[in-house]
Amino acid sequence: MQRAKVRRSQATKAAPSRVADLHDAAQFEKLKRKYADRLIVLHTYTTWHAACKELKTFLNHLSTKAQYSHVVFLEADFEKDALNPVVDFVDAAFIPSVSFHHRGNLLEEVRSATPSSAYQALLRHEKATGPLSNGHASTKQQSPGGRWRKAAKIAAAGLGIAAAGLLGYKLYNSRDSESRILQKIERINQQIKAARKGMASGSKRKQRRRRGAPAATNVSTSELQDLYNERQGLEGRLNAIRMVKTPHASGRSADPQVQAYSPLSDSSSDSDEDED
Repeated sequence: MQRAKVRRSQATKAAPSRVADLHDAAQFEKLKRKYADRLIVLHTYTTWHAACKELKTFLNHLSTKAQYSHVVFLEADFEKDALNPVVDFVDAAFIPSVSFHHRGNLLEEVRSATPSSAYQALLRHEKATGPLSNGHASTKQQSPGGRWRKAAKIAAAGLGIAAAGLLGYKLYNSRDSESRILQKIERINQQIKAARKGMASGSKRKQRRRRGAPAATNVSTSELQDLYNERQGLEGRLNAIRMVKTPHASGRSADPQVQAYSPLSDSSSDSDEDED
C-alpha cells in the first residue's frame, strides 16, 4: 500500500525547473551565443525581496511547460559583483526586473515585474520569436503527414468551392436560356396569330384590329406549319431544362405559360376578330 502511494507521488511529481542561475558575465555571453535563435528570459532579483521570490516561483513553474520548451530561462542575482556587466541596465529601484533577449539584442525590460506583467511580455515576444520563426518547431508541426493532411483539406475545400461555383453558373445559364426560349415562343405566337389573321382576310368578315394586336400577315400554309414546328421544338427544350432543374416534377402538368402557346390553343385566336 505504501509502495503504491510512493509510485503515485513520483508520477505526479512536478517536472524540474529549467531556470539556470548565472554565475558570471562570461557564462551569460556564452549562453547568448549558443541560443542566439531562441528567446532568452532573464530574471534579475535580490535574495531579500519578497516580490522577487514570488516571481522566481512563477518563472520556475512556467519553465516546465512544454509550450515554452524553446524559451531559455535565466536568472541573475543583482547583488553579485561578477554579474555587474550583465545587469548594468537594471535600476535597483525597479527590482525585480525581467528582460527579454533575442539574437544578442535586448528586446524589452519589464521593471518592477509581477507574474502577470512578465507573462504578458513573454506572450508578446514568444509569438514573434516562437518555434515557427526560429526553427524549433514541434514534432507535430514538422510531421510530413500533418502537412499532407492539411494540404488535402485545403484542396478538398477548393474543389468544394469550385463545384459550388460551377453549379451556380449552370443554374444561372439554365435560367437565362429559359427566359430566352420563352421570349422566342412569345414572338412565334404573335407571328402565328398575325398569319392566321392574314389567311382569314379573304373572308367576308371585316378585319378590325384592336389596339396593340399584331398586324395581319399573308403567309402560306407551309410557312405557318414551320412556325408550329419551331414553337413545338422550343417547348420541348423548355420542358427538358425544367425537368433537369426539378427532376421530381416530371409527373406534373405542363407549365401554364407553355400551354398558352400550344397549337391547340390557336383555335381561339379568332376571338380577337370582330364579326361584321
